[in-house]
Amino acid sequence: MSDWKALSEALVHVIRRALPEAREEVKWKAPSFAVDGRHLITLMRPKNGGARVVFHRGVDASDTKTGQRLLPDADRLVWATDQRAHVAFGTVAEVEEAAGWLEALCRDWVAALCPAETPQG
Repeated sequence: MSDWKALSEALVHVIRRALPEAREEVKWKAPSFAVDGRHLITLMRPKNGGARVVFHRGVDASDTKTGQRLLPDADRLVWATDQRAHVAFGTVAEVEEAAGWLEALCRDWVAALCPAETPQG
């Protein structure tokens, strides 16, 4: 099994557990999760290996250039713009170790964007 396949399967499992209400589709050639009709979390396969979980505000969001971040206390996130951030994983063991944190982050991200759609957990 390739690193990408194993990593993406582990990440999809964590995201499904965190967001059972999300609709999973393939977008941008990778698993993507939509809540309330908006794709908000998408996996990415970097050219240098590993996997990224990209947190975004949907396809129509554009950078406000204000530096205002949706989740300012999520210190493990790397912010590309104020509309999009990611966290990278190199191994399945890293995913398993961070699973609880990642599940909470997924729920927090969706709750900030779609408050009526997110279960407490």
